[in-house]
Amino acid sequence: MTSDEFLAVAQNPELVRDIAPRAKTLEGFLFPATYFLPRHPTPTDVAAEMVRKFKEEWQRVVPPDSKQDTTGLEHGRPIVSVVTLASLVERETPKPEERPLVAGAFENRLRKNIPLQCDPTVIYALQDAGQYKGTLTGADLHFPSPYNTYAHPGLPPGPIGNPGEASLRAALEPAKTDYLYFVANTQGGHFFAATLVEHNRNVTKYRRLLAGLPADPPELPPTASVPAAPAPAKGMARATRKHVGSSKKTQSKHKAPAKQQRVSAQ
Repeated sequence: MTSDEFLAVAQNPELVRDIAPRAKTLEGFLFPATYFLPRHPTPTDVAAEMVRKFKEEWQRVVPPDSKQDTTGLEHGRPIVSVVTLASLVERETPKPEERPLVAGAFENRLRKNIPLQCDPTVIYALQDAGQYKGTLTGADLHFPSPYNTYAHPGLPPGPIGNPGEASLRAALEPAKTDYLYFVANTQGGHFFAATLVEHNRNVTKYRRLLAGLPADPPELPPTASVPAAPAPAKGMARATRKHVGSSKKTQSKHKAPAKQQRVSAQ
């Protein structure tokens, strides 16, 4: 089959209508796994097998006390919303142990109506429009798309990929923390923070690590006591005071204004 033939089939959500009546496509429900297929499968056969695998895995990861009904709700929200959150988690971190933390941070932001500011959603929007160039720029964060979680609060309209088991579990049972922010630690994981002040420190760590420096600057030795300077010679005191005063005035006049820095959730 060609990729276009498979993608055409994946646009039809009929295969998940029974569990996710609000799904617009099969995005998010094509479970990532190893499949044994005949030599010449049809696109419909492949999509059906991947959806069947998703439904099988979904029944395994749903908590035993969860009550799933025919309206497609799970924990009071549409299943497609759970899968959407899981797809964001899947794209944000490759570490399974971090996925509940990422899901928890996103849940906290959703609860506080703080934009998710999830870079992968912007990349998804750019890719869908054929405009992604391999790197994300500051201008890209203003890209007009309902999938842009910098521009629009809440979850994007649908999944941005097909999450695996660990991400589905994380979306169903996010970690209970105060985290609102996370930034890469250059080791495949992230630094997490509950406050913007703490997050800014973590951003500084990230930048130091990118520069090949230790995450934390070395501690400075205790400051040695400095003997008091001798009193100025008679006749010089007035000139000294005048010089210091003019220096302060000059510094105040030419001091550069502080620049505001936008800090994303990531």
